[in-house]
Amino acid sequence: MTIFNEGTDLPLKIYISGVHSSANPSPGVGVARSLRIAYPDATLIAVDFSIASTGIHYDCFDTVWMQRPWNELDLRLYASQILQLLQGESLWISCLDLEVEWLAQECAEEPRVLVPPSSAIELTTKPAIPAARKYLPVSIPDSIPVTRPAWEQYDFCRRNGWPIWCKGPKYEARCCYSWREVLESTLELQETWASQNLFLQTNVLGHEESIAFCAYKGLLVDCVYMEKRSQTAEGKVWAGRITEVDSALQEALRRLVAELEWSGGAELELIRDERGGLYLIEWNPRFPAWIHGATLAGHNLPAELVEAAGLGKAVDTPAISQEFVRVVLEIPARPGYCLPRLAPIKYASGTLSKHPSGMPLLARRFGGIGPRKADCPKIPQITIEDLADIDIRTVKTPRRCFLPRTAKSVFEKAQDIKERGRDLGVTVDIAYSVKTNPDPILMTLARNHGMCAEAITSLEIEHAASSGFPPNRIIVNGPAQFWPNEILSRGTFKAVFADSLERLARVIQQSNLAKFLGVRLRPPSMPSRFGVDLQDPEAFFNLVDLLRKTDLSQGLGIHFHISSDVVGTGRWWEIYQSMLHWAEAIEASSGRIVGCVDVGGGWFPEDLVGEFAVRLPKAIEQAKRILERVQVFLLEPGKALAQPCVALLTRVLEVRRSQRHLDVVVDCATSDLPMASFFPHRIVALRRDNSLEPLPNGDDQILGRNCMESDIITEHVSIPAWLVPGNVIAICDAGAYDTSMAYDFGRGRTYDG
Repeated sequence: MTIFNEGTDLPLKIYISGVHSSANPSPGVGVARSLRIAYPDATLIAVDFSIASTGIHYDCFDTVWMQRPWNELDLRLYASQILQLLQGESLWISCLDLEVEWLAQECAEEPRVLVPPSSAIELTTKPAIPAARKYLPVSIPDSIPVTRPAWEQYDFCRRNGWPIWCKGPKYEARCCYSWREVLESTLELQETWASQNLFLQTNVLGHEESIAFCAYKGLLVDCVYMEKRSQTAEGKVWAGRITEVDSALQEALRRLVAELEWSGGAELELIRDERGGLYLIEWNPRFPAWIHGATLAGHNLPAELVEAAGLGKAVDTPAISQEFVRVVLEIPARPGYCLPRLAPIKYASGTLSKHPSGMPLLARRFGGIGPRKADCPKIPQITIEDLADIDIRTVKTPRRCFLPRTAKSVFEKAQDIKERGRDLGVTVDIAYSVKTNPDPILMTLARNHGMCAEAITSLEIEHAASSGFPPNRIIVNGPAQFWPNEILSRGTFKAVFADSLERLARVIQQSNLAKFLGVRLRPPSMPSRFGVDLQDPEAFFNLVDLLRKTDLSQGLGIHFHISSDVVGTGRWWEIYQSMLHWAEAIEASSGRIVGCVDVGGGWFPEDLVGEFAVRLPKAIEQAKRILERVQVFLLEPGKALAQPCVALLTRVLEVRRSQRHLDVVVDCATSDLPMASFFPHRIVALRRDNSLEPLPNGDDQILGRNCMESDIITEHVSIPAWLVPGNVIAICDAGAYDTSMAYDFGRGRTYDG
C-alpha cells in the first residue's frame, strides 16, 4: 500500500532531524522505527549535521539529507529549502530541542513543520515552566540562576543540600556535590552552550517518570506514562514500563495543550517523591528518545501525529508489551557516509561526541555568550565601615585584618541565642571552637560573652586556660584530645566526649574528669571518620556495655557533629531528630540518663542566625520530649563565629588583559586562603580614596603570587576597569579555617623553622 498526501498524488515523505544514537540518543531513530510500522511505504529521510551521527546508518531511513554544521549553514537559505521541500508532499519532525525553537521562529506559518509555536516554547522553558503551574498537579523544584551573586548561590546550595543540579538552558545537567563542582560545571556548560541562562536546581529524591504526548494545533491526540526501570550512568532510560496517563492528569494536560496551541511531540520529565508528590523537571518540545517503547505498548505517537496532520491513515500498531528494554546492536554503515576517524583520546572533544548534531553550534548562532553579568554580593554595612577604616596607603600586604564592628555583632547575636534558652527549661551553652581560629582577640570575645571553649588537644586546652577559661568552661573533643599530654589534671571539665569506644574505655576510668562524660555518635548512612558507628550492631552493644560500667553519678552526654553546609540545613535537622532517637535507645539500653546533648557546629554564619536560632525552641522541645531529663544543650558554632570577623588584604601586583577576561595577580596565595575554592568569599576592591566596590561574578580571575598552576584565588569575578597595580583588595569571610589552616609557602621558610 502506498500512502499519499491528502489531495495529491505524491508519496508521503517525512523528514526526521536529529538521529544520533548513543548512550545519550536523539529521538530520531525511535521516531523512524515507529513510523515505519504505521507507514511502511512512506519515504523516511534522516536529517543531520555531522557524519558522526550514527543513526543515519539505520535501515529504517530510505535516504539521508546531510547538512553542513550549524556554524556554517546559511540559516535563511536552509529555512527556505525546508519550506520548499514541504510544498504539498512532506512533513518535518524535529528531534532536536534547539532546532525546534529555531523552526518555530523561521517556519511558524508552515503547518507541515510539526513544532509548537514560539509562545508555547517560551511558556514551557525551564526552570520555571510557567505553563505547567496553571493546570498541572505538579510542583517545580526550587532553582536560582547562576547570574545571581555567588554568595546567594552558595546560600541556595546550603539550604537545599547536596547534591545540586547545574543545568544548561536547553541541554545537559550536571550533578554537583560541592561548591567547587558547581563552579566547574557552570564554566563548562557556559562554554558549551554560549549562554548565561544556566541555573542551579535542588535535587528531588524519588522515582523518575515521564509523560510523552503528541498534539496538533492544540488538540491532544494521545499521551502515555513511562516509569524508568533501568538507566545509564547519565540517567538516560534503558528500560521502562508504559501505562495510561491518569484521567485527571490527562484532562489537565488536554486543557494546557489547547491553551498553548501545541503541535508536535513533547516529553514531560517527572520525579515522584517518597510521599507521592510529582515534580516537573523538564518539558522537552519533541518526542523522547524512548518513544518507540510507547509504540511497542500500542501507542504509536509519531504515527498518530502524522495522521492528525491529515497525511493519510496509519496502519494500526499492535500492542506487544507494556515494558521495553534497550540493547546494543551492530548495523552496517551506510555506503557513501564514511565514519570519521576517532581523535587521540587526550584531544578528543567530549562536546562533539556528545552532541554530534551540533546543538552547541546552533546555540552560538542564537547569540554569543558575552560577558557574565551579576549583581554584587550584599555586604553588611558594619563590615563596610570596618574596611573603610583601613589605611590602604600604609598597610602591608598580604595581611589579615580584624573587623571589630563585625565581630562585636556576630558574638552579640550568638549571645542572644544563648539567652533564649533561659525560658526553655534547659541550659543553652555555646562553645567557641579553638581550632577554628585561636586568635586571642576572638578567644577574649568568646569568654566575655559567656561562652565555653571547645578544644581538641591538650595544647588547645592550655591555650583556652591561658585565655581565661576555667576547666568547667572547657569542652574536650576529638580523636587525640589529650595529645601531646595524655592525662591532664586541671580540674573537672564541662564535658569530655570520646571519639571511639577505645577512648571511652579509657576516660571512664578517670574520676571527676568532667561534669558530663559522653561519646560522639556517627549518624547512620553518613560517611565520616569520627564517632561510634551506629550502623554496626556490635559497636552499639559494646557502647551500651561500657556505659553500664560508668559511675552512676557521672552525667552522660551525647554528641554529634555534621556540617550543615555540607549536608544541607534540611538534612541536618533530619539527622538531629535521628540522633535524639538514638540517644533515647542508648538511655533505654544502658539505664543511664542523657543529661547533655551537644549538637556540634559546622553552621555557616548566615544559617546560624537565620536557621538554627529560629528553630532552636522547637529543637529543644523535641529534645525534652524524647530525652525527658536532659539538662544542657551545647552548640559549637565554630566558623559561624570566626569566619565573618577577618578579611584578608592583598595588593594587586599586575593586571593582564586578554580578549575574553582579565587576570589580576595579587601578593597573597591560596596558602594564605586555603578555603578559597570550598565556598565563595565576598571580595571588595578598595579605591585610593578609601571608597569600596564589592565585586560581582564574572569571567575574570584573581591569581596568587606562587608559581603553581593551582594558585588561583578565584576564577569567577568581574574586575573593575579602574583596578591597577598597587590597589588593595579585601577578601572577606576569611576568619575561620582560612586563618587557622594557612601555611608558609613561597616565603623562603619552612613550616618548622
